[in-house]
Amino acid sequence: MKRVSAAALAFALCGGLTSPGAQARDKEYSVWLVPSGHEHDDLKSLIATLSREHGTPDFEPHVTLVGLGVVDKATDASVARQVEALAKTICPYTIHLQDVGTTDDPFRSLFLKVEQTPQVMAAGRRGLVFYRKVQQKAPSSPDYFPHLSLLYGNLLPADKERIISVDLKGRKLSDISFTVSKLQLWVTSAKIPDWPKSWDKNWRLVREFPLARDGAGAARP
Repeated sequence: MKRVSAAALAFALCGGLTSPGAQARDKEYSVWLVPSGHEHDDLKSLIATLSREHGTPDFEPHVTLVGLGVVDKATDASVARQVEALAKTICPYTIHLQDVGTTDDPFRSLFLKVEQTPQVMAAGRRGLVFYRKVQQKAPSSPDYFPHLSLLYGNLLPADKERIISVDLKGRKLSDISFTVSKLQLWVTSAKIPDWPKSWDKNWRLVREFPLARDGAGAARP
């Protein structure tokens, strides 16, 4: 009789043998605001360096506008149409990054706070309204907390403090600003323990959409 390894058994019990249909139903989506130019390149380089040093996921720099989670009976195309409509209601605006923060949430393990300007918070409120429209329910948190993650993972507080005091020392991260000119729709179903084996298919860009130009077609905050 063929022996089944403990790792293989755990993989099967934890969903490794689920059907393609079940995987599609569990697909999660997020809408991102992304930097461009040298701001993107500098932040991407920092995120990649921290990823290599700590064995944590590598990802594109972004500020989440709204995390949609699992959308019932949705496809990439159907969610993309809704995000395209959302983009037409938001004008370009500027994001100013601030000091470093940490939480116990592995997806907010180490991040840069975003200045909560009227434009940033107005866009955030629009994202929460969009969530209610898509999900037909209120979000689990009624508050918008804009931030740009630098590292994902379950790190000890002492490790985070060392990163802040050593790896980030001398970096003028709070001087970074960038203009948001588009929304990106991402599939964000990947889990941190799965890095890197399944991230290519479960953490990917679907499409991006330009924001309204010069207020044309954009609703007021």
